[in-house]
Amino acid sequence: MLEALAEQGRHQVILDALLTQGYHLLEENKDLVHEKIRGRSGWLMRFVSADKKVADTVINAVNDLLYEVASDPRHPLRTQLNEIVSKFADDLRDDPELQARVGGWIKEAAAHPSVGQAVEAGWSEFKAALRRDCASPNGRLRSWLEGALINLGAGLLREPSVRNALNARLRSLLAELADRHGEDVARLVSETIRRWDSATVVEKLESNVGRDLQYIRLNGTVIGGLVGLVLHAAAEIARAA
Repeated sequence: MLEALAEQGRHQVILDALLTQGYHLLEENKDLVHEKIRGRSGWLMRFVSADKKVADTVINAVNDLLYEVASDPRHPLRTQLNEIVSKFADDLRDDPELQARVGGWIKEAAAHPSVGQAVEAGWSEFKAALRRDCASPNGRLRSWLEGALINLGAGLLREPSVRNALNARLRSLLAELADRHGEDVARLVSETIRRWDSATVVEKLESNVGRDLQYIRLNGTVIGGLVGLVLHAAAEIARAA
């Protein structure tokens, strides 16, 4: 994942977001920085207000650095970030000690009660938000699914090769499912139909066959009448002979 991010430059997008958040965080907590520096300054610096100047200098220097890194895509810190990400990805793949260390961190974090509670609370809130969104007529998930399905259909109509590949895979999947579960499905259908009474059978035929059933009845009546007429004519001819 780190290699893919690095190849596509996505880690720089993450860095841009962090720089923006860092700038806002520093702006919102200027007073806290002043208090920390004032608390570590001597009485003489506080007396001449040198602590305030030092705090302002620190804040301005950090702001300037954040701005330079954010505005310059070739800033040395960005280059260092590329090297750090690449090296960390290589170490994760090839260094057993780092792999064991990261695995230990993950296990310790997963075993901590607060992590389990946070995951459970987050999952509960996610499900509640999902239910609210699905119940809303203007829900984002519904709009997203609608757009995704429309784009999928348009793409299938536009690309015959993709459509043919999808059809081939679906045929293969259906054949595999039929081979694996065909007997179970046939048994289920047979047992279900066997439990139907005559009224249920008529209702199912009416609801599923619909108008075609009327044509079947009409055709049966006409054909039956014609067959009866032919048989009656044949009987009359035989009697006259």
